[in-house]
Amino acid sequence: MQTMEFDLAGAPARSAKVANATGAANATNVTNVTNSANAAAIKRAAWPLPPADAASSPAAVQARRLSKRFGANLILDQLNIDIGAGEFVALLGRSGSGKTTLLRALAGLDRITSGTLDVPQARAAVFQEPRLMPWKRAWRNVTLGMKLERTRERALQALEEVGLAHRENAWPATLSGGEAQRVALARALLREPQLLLLDEPFAALDALTRIRMHQLILTLWRRHRPAVLLVTHDVDEAVLLADRVLVLEQGRIVADITIAQPRPRSAERGEFQRVRSQLLQLLGVDLEPAAADGAAGNGDDHADDADHARADAPFAPSFNLSIARS
Repeated sequence: MQTMEFDLAGAPARSAKVANATGAANATNVTNVTNSANAAAIKRAAWPLPPADAASSPAAVQARRLSKRFGANLILDQLNIDIGAGEFVALLGRSGSGKTTLLRALAGLDRITSGTLDVPQARAAVFQEPRLMPWKRAWRNVTLGMKLERTRERALQALEEVGLAHRENAWPATLSGGEAQRVALARALLREPQLLLLDEPFAALDALTRIRMHQLILTLWRRHRPAVLLVTHDVDEAVLLADRVLVLEQGRIVADITIAQPRPRSAERGEFQRVRSQLLQLLGVDLEPAAADGAAGNGDDHADDADHARADAPFAPSFNLSIARS
């Protein structure tokens, strides 16, 4: 772990170089946390801390009182966050809430105005655009910015993990959207990150390709066990993939929901719909009464119970919601 402190001028007390998925090295630190809020109206708290169970596993990310300004605009407001080693966390928020600013800070791409954070040295990021160099073949894009022994062999191993070994010599212009994102994922994996940052990497993909990418990212996460922070606007995607879902509002984390449903998850289950409904309400989406009733589990609970009974597994509450209130 590297620890960094920032003063109000944004100058780090200590700095270290970190590699991201594009091969760049930057001085950095990181942030986020569980905060104050009411689902209807956000109440500001001085410095709310993450839930107690966040400390149950070693932290890959720990940030305290993290703030980021762009001129007079306060984008991140004394954020606190813990992400456990090997934990999969999704970050939701309205446009302009600071999601990408937080991710870029974690990646070391943006300097934080003030606060402290601990992050792993080994980090990698995958963005909505694959960010491939059009004049380099697929395997050379995987090793971009890296000096390795057996460079091509290592690149082919990474491409094989994402199912693209047969496209090693392809030019980026000949790759489909899903293939290009898999090359970007292979580039991230080659860096053996302890923290993998995903900034809406599936947003531009068609529905079927997105489902395949969801399956792939879970497979790679289970195999390599990095901590993952997924920034997304897709509530269903967050609930399908993550161990915890955080909601960011006005530069602060206003809700932290633990998803205890076993994987693979189904959007048709009543528990899934209840979590989805809760998150949509936190994001300011007014549900139609009929939709809300359905999300509350009317008519779905029996199907859920039957499914669990067939699996000879007891039914347990599938999520825990904690909202800090001032």
